Amino acid sequence: MIQARTNRRRPAWPAAFLATAALALPVPAAAQSVTLDTYRAAETPEDGFAISRPADLGHLRWAAQLHLDYAWNPLVWEATQGDASTETASIVEHHLVGNLGFAFGAWDRLVAFVGLPVSLLMSGDTVAGAPAAEGTGLGDLWLGARVRIWGERSDWFVLGFQVTGTAPTAEAANGDQSFSGEGFWTVHPELLFEFRPGAGIAIVLDVGGRFREFESFSSFAVGHELTWGLGLTIPVLREVLDVHVEAYGTTTFEQFGDREGTPIEAIAGVKVQPVPGLRLGAGIGPGLARGYGAPDLRALLTIGYAVPEEAEQAPPPPADTDTDDDTIPDDDDGCPDDPEDRDDWEDGDGCPDPDNDGDTIRDGDDECPDEAEDADGFEDRNGCPDPDNDGDTIRDGDDGCPDEAEDADGFEDRNGCPDPDNDGDTVPDGVDDCPLDPGPADNRGCPRTVQVDRTRGEIVILQRVEFATNQDEILARSEPVLEEVRAVLAANPAIRRVRVEGHTDARGRDTTNMDLSRRRAASVVRWLVGRGIAAERLESWGCGENLPRAGNESEAGRQTNRRVEFHIIDPAPEGGARRPQGCERAE
Repeated sequence: MIQARTNRRRPAWPAAFLATAALALPVPAAAQSVTLDTYRAAETPEDGFAISRPADLGHLRWAAQLHLDYAWNPLVWEATQGDASTETASIVEHHLVGNLGFAFGAWDRLVAFVGLPVSLLMSGDTVAGAPAAEGTGLGDLWLGARVRIWGERSDWFVLGFQVTGTAPTAEAANGDQSFSGEGFWTVHPELLFEFRPGAGIAIVLDVGGRFREFESFSSFAVGHELTWGLGLTIPVLREVLDVHVEAYGTTTFEQFGDREGTPIEAIAGVKVQPVPGLRLGAGIGPGLARGYGAPDLRALLTIGYAVPEEAEQAPPPPADTDTDDDTIPDDDDGCPDDPEDRDDWEDGDGCPDPDNDGDTIRDGDDECPDEAEDADGFEDRNGCPDPDNDGDTIRDGDDGCPDEAEDADGFEDRNGCPDPDNDGDTVPDGVDDCPLDPGPADNRGCPRTVQVDRTRGEIVILQRVEFATNQDEILARSEPVLEEVRAVLAANPAIRRVRVEGHTDARGRDTTNMDLSRRRAASVVRWLVGRGIAAERLESWGCGENLPRAGNESEAGRQTNRRVEFHIIDPAPEGGARRPQGCERAE
């Protein structure tokens, strides 16, 4: 039994045909003539390796290129014998082809091209009944034309049409060319699509049909074919280095999708342009499907040259004229009949500028001829802008009072307005001892720190009475608040009896804290008595740490608990409130 090999990755020629040849069926050698090389070199150096772009070369520009194409195992024979053993042979193991091409552009739209492949090396195993793969020889001449139908070269989408024909020059030059050429003419029309998503990336799709004479080899037929190619070009260094990834293949219309008639290949490579116009390329890739001519591996080297486009030369300038004699030619002169005034303000436009800054003050009267007056009602006749009328360093645009200087007293100094009474207590800041805290004029603008709450039966102090640490010595900074307590008692003789209570935080021993609180309360009583308050109106008590107002876990809480309180004992609180109870009498 003879069958096509299946364990080889990319067998290239249908084994059924080769096996038939091995059995010496009457198949003439000429009838077996077919182009084995499925790699079709693209037509210009600006194309991919095998993928044609719908681009032109430019008007009257030419290009030439040489492709060297090596294929390993493009044609393999395999047969299964009656004893289930397998016989394998590489009819074509090594195949090296050189392809020389020339292209010419016209009208920025059309490209005509011609090329000739030459088989430089072909070798393989000898199989009875199969054509020998050896020697060198010409291939089939190819020629054709391409036209850009839609879009410009730089557009995101370009459409082109191309038709290529081959002539049977291989057979004419060398007689039987079993693997180098066809024995007839072929025609290959294609539609070429190019998409440019951005960043210089190009995606190209070629779809066409190759029309040729029909030939049948045993169970396999070679005839009209559908062709396709897909390419991706990525510029790595613009105008210097491109990466190309391509895939291409064919399948016969008669046996559409049949494995042996559907070769598919892939190529990946780079093209470099060391100097404008010259392109060098190298690529490598495998066969992806077992169709005829698809090798196990293909390697490429290319060299091509396309004449660089010449930059368009500008027409010579006409003779210069200068009507107003200001040394600026009329073609460049905005006012050819009025000479430029040469005042270093827009002197290149050729027009006089009587008011450079456009503030309606003529330059002769303008102290700042190149800076426009801001016309804000402040010194508007000198022609100079005044960005800070009141000189308070706050620009007028940000100044709430542009004509009144900010007083910079640390209170709302960013609004640009002076603040004569920061706290709004009607006491001017200049005589206000507390300019940021409202208070009555008789207290020099400071808030009172002592209030009488008759409902609660308490003289409330808004500032703490401070003592030296762990002592009963009253600090000097607390004397003002005690002075206010003294003034309240002196002004209110109806308050007949007041209990002064001392309180501590919870740090230290209970007995120590109790003693400290009693001594501090007694110290406050002595201070008041020493300043004219009758001793019989006062009593002192110590509460230690027993009546905290806050937790003792934090410093803030402990500071709240260290305090002096003044409770009114006589008269009783108004409204029937309960008279507060003391802790321990201090004296």
